[in-house]
Amino acid sequence: MTIYFDLDGVLVNFVKQCTEKKCFKTNGKVNWDKVDSLGKEFWTEMEWMPGSKELYKKLEVFANSVGWKIKILSAIHSDSGKEGKIEWCEKNLGISRSNIDIVKKKEYKLARANPLSILIDDKEELVNSFTYAGGTGILFDTAELTSQRLGFFMDAIMELEASGNPNDINNPVKLLEVRLRNAFIRCDPQNWKPQYKDVLYYIHHVLLNHPSLRDIVFTENNNHHLLNEKFNSIKSLYFYFEEKYTELSDDNYPYTDWINNNLNVTLSRFHNRAFDYELLNLIKKENIFDKILKQMEKTHKLIILPLYTRWDICSILSFSYYSSLINYLQEKILLNQKD
Repeated sequence: MTIYFDLDGVLVNFVKQCTEKKCFKTNGKVNWDKVDSLGKEFWTEMEWMPGSKELYKKLEVFANSVGWKIKILSAIHSDSGKEGKIEWCEKNLGISRSNIDIVKKKEYKLARANPLSILIDDKEELVNSFTYAGGTGILFDTAELTSQRLGFFMDAIMELEASGNPNDINNPVKLLEVRLRNAFIRCDPQNWKPQYKDVLYYIHHVLLNHPSLRDIVFTENNNHHLLNEKFNSIKSLYFYFEEKYTELSDDNYPYTDWINNNLNVTLSRFHNRAFDYELLNLIKKENIFDKILKQMEKTHKLIILPLYTRWDICSILSFSYYSSLINYLQEKILLNQKD
């Protein structure tokens, strides 16, 4: 697994530097001509964001303990900016250039999205897009809140470590399952099981009935090795979660024959049982899978969807959907903690 840190607004205080160097226009936008005129020193002299040094060091220790990598993933258009950012990282983080990934545009970060990658970024839209593209996005607003979001991740890792199989911590499917289940438990410890099950049913039903997937004959094609490498770690996700239905079912649960039910009946049952109507609205949000499909196609040139098996695509889309759902539930938990 690889954890990518953004720089501006996450590790370094870009706004403070712009303010001190008078690099804001009267309309509040950055004067990039002024920034570029200051050369690489504008970037090498950056201060840490409040609390970010401690957050980075904490995560660095954790990543080393579980064998994960930490890299920098930041965007800047100029060569001087790129060199300045690299120098700042070498000086303040003590990492090699091979672990510093500077791209021309922020959108290029999405190409690093896959089930084995995590991006910590301060742009919510980019975090969501990274998740839709098949990675795991974690929003940075303050070091304290981000530490709590990462805490959910660390809890899941420790739970997997305690299970006795050390390889599970690098298995995106196992990690996703623990994170999803724990999010439901923390939201509603007494009633989490039927709600969790209903959500799994619902997502599978939407996938199976999605117009982009329903009418296509999928075939295997071995010519797209790059995409296969990005997503081969979750190729079995669809069937993995199908097995969970048996584990979650009991004699008193009336909906075990879900696959033979009419879609509208299943959605109606889910609607009546949903513990959180905000959650329901999020899951039922129109075109959510269309957004994921579009992001996949744009990021990974996935116009070749028909060249994959139906179940491969269901696994890829499920991963992005579950990850988005986990982010929503975690924000709900953090909001409740504030109250």
